[in-house]
Amino acid sequence: MQNQRHPEPLQEDLLEVDEVQESDGLHYSGERDLTVPADEAGQRLDTFLASRLREHSRSRIQQWIASGLVSLASQAITKGSAAVSAGQNYRVRVPVPQTVEDWQPEPIAIDLVFEDEEILVLNKPIRQVVHPAAGNWSGTLLNGLLYHWPELKTLPRAGIVHRLDRDTSGLMVVAKTPTSQTSLVRQLQNKSVFRHYLAVCWHRPAAGLSGKTSRTSFMKGRVDAPIGRHPNDRQRMAIVNGQNGKPAVTHYQVLESGHLETQPVRLLGCRLETGRTHQIRVHLQSIGYPIIGDPTYHNGAPRQARPPISHQALHARCLGLIKPSNGKTLFFEREPPQDFMDLVQAAGMALPPVDRSAAELPAEIGSQ
Repeated sequence: MQNQRHPEPLQEDLLEVDEVQESDGLHYSGERDLTVPADEAGQRLDTFLASRLREHSRSRIQQWIASGLVSLASQAITKGSAAVSAGQNYRVRVPVPQTVEDWQPEPIAIDLVFEDEEILVLNKPIRQVVHPAAGNWSGTLLNGLLYHWPELKTLPRAGIVHRLDRDTSGLMVVAKTPTSQTSLVRQLQNKSVFRHYLAVCWHRPAAGLSGKTSRTSFMKGRVDAPIGRHPNDRQRMAIVNGQNGKPAVTHYQVLESGHLETQPVRLLGCRLETGRTHQIRVHLQSIGYPIIGDPTYHNGAPRQARPPISHQALHARCLGLIKPSNGKTLFFEREPPQDFMDLVQAAGMALPPVDRSAAELPAEIGSQ
């Protein structure tokens, strides 16, 4: 493996990619036989299995199905959307969770915001890749986690349940136990995790809006547009309709207005309902708010502008979640790095205080 640095490769949303990638060569902890009762006939297969295998997340079970680990009458069933019928008996081969023993612990500094027996909350810096992948096998957040918390090696992806892009800074949560990891994944799926970002953007209203964008003006709105790999460039994401696009929803609000090099800029607050790869960057570009410093999604940015920042001006400022063991609401905030603050000041803007009233979290829906 090479340690040479390359641009961060695309990774699918970690919530939807489980540790099980292939059925061949896996070890199994056992098989489970599950019979469909009459009152549950007609459910989706993945829903039925998730109700019976509560110790595993629905996304994990969906991956098992896609990998051929679920069978009916010795025939593999690979569609989680298949309807179950009364009396059917499904056999599930349960894989032993893959560990991260192949990745090496490294003494990488970690900005720890919070820790208890269940979770870690971290403030990720820019230029740090979250998870090892081609071109970035070392120096990642995962390598640092394994050094400081060696016990995480027994968890899929060392407890990582979501990610930030290499050049996006801010708050992330990491699980410390299998139970808390499943809980956090379910909270993210149930949209009961509050994730609020700050972005400094050029202001170029788009001629046409992609997807379903509800708004009264460009000051506040909701972008509902599916995201998938760009049809002509596998290293980019795009708004993609049809089966290749995954549902994606971003709420945005203009918090401050200013100018940079005589060009109009805006400070936006963004709240995620979903967590697709590059979601905020793709969605904001689509409505005429390309993020300043973004080297990939910059349609509408002034060509000659030279802003005082060397990466996309995007920061995960606030994180709210439910503590897995007792249902208590936890809320965290961290201000952006200095170059982000310098950019805001250079544009004649200021950061508003955090609005905690927007972060009221519902109780976790444990089994959904």
